[in-house]
Amino acid sequence: MKRLYLAIMASCSSAGFTLTELLVALVLTSLVVGLAGQGLVAALQAERRNNLEVTQRTNQSRTLEFIADEIRMARNISRPDSAAIPSSTCGGTSTGVLNLSLPDGRLIQYYVSSCSSSSWARGAVIHRREVAASVTRDSILVDALSAPATLPTCPTGMTRVGASGFYACMQSDIPTASNRTTALFLYGALPNSSGGTGGTYMTSSQVTARSF
Repeated sequence: MKRLYLAIMASCSSAGFTLTELLVALVLTSLVVGLAGQGLVAALQAERRNNLEVTQRTNQSRTLEFIADEIRMARNISRPDSAAIPSSTCGGTSTGVLNLSLPDGRLIQYYVSSCSSSSWARGAVIHRREVAASVTRDSILVDALSAPATLPTCPTGMTRVGASGFYACMQSDIPTASNRTTALFLYGALPNSSGGTGGTYMTSSQVTARSF
């Protein structure tokens, strides 16, 4: 019995994996790790795109509401003279969209410009230009705008102005007291899997000036 026990123990202690078995296990492990890594990378990229889209939609909605609030405070609305719109500071073209005459005498101009050569802005951007006495201030409100495949249709009796994803429909092209209502349209660029543009989404609102 003692000899049989020693023989069994010797057999168990000498048992192990062959080189072929080790290689097969290594290949299978590499495949599993590779597939899991690809899935993790894809999930992280999808989460990044979703977060970017949520941020863009939030910024675009806030920008539209900010512009709408200023329109409500205005006396009248008109389209800026092209000569009054400054050239783009980021290598693109500028298009005037809105002139707002405020009760305190300030003039607010909104225009859109393409910033494809900018180091930080993506797509087109909306500028807000405030002219008061001898002071002029220009700031960027939002970027990542893109022209849609189909331009927005204006309500009856209104004319569309704008470009590059920022449009307004106005009752008139001249600053008169009767020109007090406008429809606004903002088109944001949706990111795709490669980091480019995968279509656009629209935010819109119709606003009326309330000051006299």
